[in-house]
Amino acid sequence: MAPYNISFTIIRTLATLKATHEAKMVRIHELIELLKQVKSSSDQLSAENNRLRQLIDGIPPMTDEEKQGAILISSRR
Repeated sequence: MAPYNISFTIIRTLATLKATHEAKMVRIHELIELLKQVKSSSDQLSAENNRLRQLIDGIPPMTDEEKQGAILISSRR
């Protein structure tokens, strides 16, 4: 193989490696952005879950009369 062909092959291989590396870096940055969105959504859901938990904790337990009424209503269906 002539030196010109070897040099051309090396340059072409390096260009291919560079393009592949750049494509992977773009994909990595896209995945990082997606993870940030998932984290943000997770944080929002966690905050909403905590808020709902506080609301539920604020509801007093059912009295015996309320339980009997609920049983009666459900038995009529």
